[in-house]
Amino acid sequence: MDETQQPASDPGWPAVPQQPAADRAAAEVEGALTEPGPAASAAPAVEPVASDQREGWPSRFFLMRQKLAAAQEEAFGGSAARRAAFEEATATREAAEVLLVHTPGAREAACSLLRDGLFSAARAVLPDPPQTPAEAWAGLSLPGAGRLDPFTDAERASLERAFVGTGDEQTPSDSEARLAVLRLGLDVVLASARGEVRKVARVRLARAMRWTVAVLVPLAIVAAVVWLQHVRWKKSDLALNKPATASSYYGKYTDASGAVDGDLWGIGFHTNNDDHPWLRVDLGAVHKIRQVIAYNADHCCFDRAVPLIVEVSTDGKVYKQVARRKRPFGEWRANFAPVDARYVKLTVDRVSMLHLSEVEVR
Repeated sequence: MDETQQPASDPGWPAVPQQPAADRAAAEVEGALTEPGPAASAAPAVEPVASDQREGWPSRFFLMRQKLAAAQEEAFGGSAARRAAFEEATATREAAEVLLVHTPGAREAACSLLRDGLFSAARAVLPDPPQTPAEAWAGLSLPGAGRLDPFTDAERASLERAFVGTGDEQTPSDSEARLAVLRLGLDVVLASARGEVRKVARVRLARAMRWTVAVLVPLAIVAAVVWLQHVRWKKSDLALNKPATASSYYGKYTDASGAVDGDLWGIGFHTNNDDHPWLRVDLGAVHKIRQVIAYNADHCCFDRAVPLIVEVSTDGKVYKQVARRKRPFGEWRANFAPVDARYVKLTVDRVSMLHLSEVEVR
C-alpha cells in the first residue's frame, strides 16, 4: 500500500470530507465545457453578411436597390422635407399659371403664389432650409452658388424687391414687372432643383430600361423561333407556288394560282357552277406525301366545298382517292398513309361551285 494513502480504518489519519462521485463527475464535465481547447481558441470570428451581398446578381442588376438608395440619399441630401418643398414649389408654379389663364387680372394673387413657390424652391435647394424669405434670399444669392447667375444686377435687385420687399416697394403699377421677374426667378431655382430629381430619375430610367430589355429580349427570341418555324412550315409545303388549274373560272378569277400562293385569307380561286368542279396542283415531280390541307373561303358558303374528295396521281391520268370530307369545314387536314404523287386533285362530288383560300401538300 502507498504510504501516502490513508487506510480506510486507520484512526491516526485526519478525517477528510469525501466529495460524492456524482458531484465530482459534474465538476469535471463543467471544467471541460468552460475551458477552451486548441480548436475552439483558433476558430475565426464569423462576420455577418450584408443583405445586399446575399442578393443574387439578377436582383442587383434589375432592381438596382443600392444605386437607387444612393441616388435618393444624394438627391436633396436625402431629406424628405426638401423633396416635399420641391414638389410644393412645382405645384405652386403651375397654380399661378392656371390662375393667370382663367383670371388674367389676378396679377397680385399670382405674384403671391410665385413668391410662395420661390420660397419653397429655396427650401428645396438650400442645405439648411430657410425659415423666412430674407434667409431664403441670402442663401440663394450667396457668391459662387450659381443659382442666380442668369440674372443681371438690375434683375437681381428687382427680384429681391419682389421677393423680400413689402409695403411701398411693391406698388400695383409695377405688378407686371414683378410677375415677370418672380416667374423667371422661380423657374431658374426650380431648374437647379430638377438636377437633384434627375439623379433619381436616371437610376429609375436605367432600371426601367433593363426591365424592358429583360422582357423584350425573350419575346423577340420567341417571335423569332415562331417565325422560323413558320418559314420552315411554309417551305415544307410542296404545293407552294406550283402550277395549279381549275375546272373553270368564275368572274374576276382567271386562274388558280391564288390557291397555292401562301395567302390563307380571301378566295384563292373560284369555279363556275360545274358538275364535279375540281382543282389540280402539279408538284413538279413525284413526292412521298401524307397530308393535304384545304382552307375554305373565309367569308361564307362553306357547304359548297363538300363532299370534297382528295385524289393523287403520278402521271396526271390515273387518280387514286386518298381522303374524303362530307361535313362543311373551315380548315380540313386530310391525313392518309404515305403515297407517291405528283398531281393532287380536289373535287366536289356533285354539282356546285368550288372556291378555296389555299391548298397545302406535305
